[in-house]
Amino acid sequence: HSVHMLSFPRDLQSPEVLKVSGNPQNSRINQAVAYGGIELAKIALENATGLSMDLAAVVNFDVLIDLIDKTVGYIEVELDTKIEDPTYPAMEGVGFDPFYISAGTHKLDGSTALKVARSRHSALFAPNNDYIRAERQQKIIRALFKRLLEEGKGLNAIKILATLNNILNQKKEQGTLQTDFDIKMLMLADLAKMVKDIPDILWTQVFGGGWQVTKEPT
Repeated sequence: HSVHMLSFPRDLQSPEVLKVSGNPQNSRINQAVAYGGIELAKIALENATGLSMDLAAVVNFDVLIDLIDKTVGYIEVELDTKIEDPTYPAMEGVGFDPFYISAGTHKLDGSTALKVARSRHSALFAPNNDYIRAERQQKIIRALFKRLLEEGKGLNAIKILATLNNILNQKKEQGTLQTDFDIKMLMLADLAKMVKDIPDILWTQVFGGGWQVTKEPT
């Protein structure tokens, strides 16, 4: 099995979005969620690519921050160019929160990773900044998966999986994560496999409380 990532330019025109909005000025593919939720976004992407989308999720900024901070603490990303963004938007209220970071390898917490992902300004101010940003976003996703695989070994794998499950379900309840699938059912399959592979697991070691050996939870 293999995983591939594909990024779409946010200004890609979508006939499906135009049909709903009725306004050529509001027909971009990144406006699909606003006009028709996940279903319209799926239709727009499926028609643009000819591919079928089995599962879909819409993720707000806070989800990325917590996925990094609360599971692995940081990710390691190499930046090809520095970022100089004096007009990076403030997370709260109006105004700017200028963001600068040098080229090279960096350990990023969740908030800094979000800034790297969102910033539209490379040092070159090139006309292809949207493509450079998409490349940075893919690097962040790959780096997060790499850290999860590195840290998620042995007993720690179950702790990380449980943390992921808690974060995703909490964000879905808060409305900052939208999916067209049941997160709990998706995560429970992996958790059940881990429990089966380690029948006498040290559950209290994973979740705190010492080294007492206990039976599988029911």
